Amino acid sequence: MKKYIKISKNDFIKIISHLKKLEIKENGFQISRIPLSDHLLNISDYESNEIENVDFEVKAAILMEKGLENVDPNKLKNDYEMAKFGFSDLQDLDLRFEFELIAKKRNKNSNVLLEEYRKCKLVGNCILLVLNSIKNG
Repeated sequence: MKKYIKISKNDFIKIISHLKKLEIKENGFQISRIPLSDHLLNISDYESNEIENVDFEVKAAILMEKGLENVDPNKLKNDYEMAKFGFSDLQDLDLRFEFELIAKKRNKNSNVLLEEYRKCKLVGNCILLVLNSIKNG
């Protein structure tokens, strides 16, 4: 007999955000080689899969800024180092702006600070930055 847990959308986003943060740091928490956060998204009835969309959009923005628009964003790993892209200061400004646009689509009060963006060492950190901006907006 299946059991269901009902939680609010915001609580679900918080849980997934925390799991993604741990998955980046610990490089673990997998079920059949699928990250636990992705597994929870797959089995949930979370209607819009907003978190997956944020993940995809952030990765797409990074790749487009680097001129790699033909690369599938899903292939960009969360643990890929941002420094390897070699973005200029102007590109950093553009990316911060793109991240803020992604966040504002979901919460008009979202704000992505350049100082916070520059602390992102990994692609996954950028995703968390946008998710946190949506959550705290």
